[in-house]
Amino acid sequence: MGFRNITLEDKSWLERLRDPEAYPLTAYAFPSLFMWRQTFGLTIAGDEHVAIVHSRQMDGYFFPCGEEAACKTVLEELLKQHKSFCIKYLTEQQAKWLQKWDGFQVQHEPDDSEYLYDCGIFAHPTKTTCRAIHRKRNAFAKSDPYTIREVTPNDQGTLLNIVEEWAQQKGDEADTVAAREGIRHMEALGMNGILMETAAGNAFSLGYENSEDVYTIALCKFASGVSPDAIAVCYHEHAKRLESRYSTIDLEEDMGDTGMREMKNRLHPSGFLNAYSAVFTME
Repeated sequence: MGFRNITLEDKSWLERLRDPEAYPLTAYAFPSLFMWRQTFGLTIAGDEHVAIVHSRQMDGYFFPCGEEAACKTVLEELLKQHKSFCIKYLTEQQAKWLQKWDGFQVQHEPDDSEYLYDCGIFAHPTKTTCRAIHRKRNAFAKSDPYTIREVTPNDQGTLLNIVEEWAQQKGDEADTVAAREGIRHMEALGMNGILMETAAGNAFSLGYENSEDVYTIALCKFASGVSPDAIAVCYHEHAKRLESRYSTIDLEEDMGDTGMREMKNRLHPSGFLNAYSAVFTME
């Protein structure tokens, strides 16, 4: 298989091959693949029937995406080429299917599993339904009165400046690279979002449609003078603009980050998209 770099021209091809019901994890959504391609060394191979992603950083493959027979053929090719390899971002159904193949060992991956939330609750939080957002929104509005508007292409420079200030605080270069890519190409990627403006500074959230019912918020950043509670407020304000169209918000995985895991659990997820991995070893 001839792997090559992922480009914007691959968007229509990959979106045609991906059935969100069969591949619900955001790892397979084109905006995610494109934004994280540099950080995780993502390359792609395939044809009109199937696509498969390889990650240099993870030293493994994503489950092939496309027609079932073509996916089976790709997996059989991998078995011929490697004595050992890993497949990431499997759904439970895909994991069970691979368990039937000789040589595959499957395990649950909590760090890669995604957090799902009721969009209506985020949009209308109360002390009982989502206390964290309810409390943070009210406190933030009192200390830092804000205005909200939809992001436009003219806001690209503003968003990039927020990311640079955020990067100086957090020092997470991998996430910063992905954020820059998402912002620079947000129109081509089909991303949209909201911009929060306060006297202390600005914050924003950006996302995209993952399926007809699920919207993924992929980026949420705040400038150096803004309280971290801005994240919860952005989720709330973004959800208010989404609730008429989507039932669920996906905040992606926590990547094993303890702070991120605690924050996402405090927002009371309504469910999870469980992710699995499979390792093949020739006996």
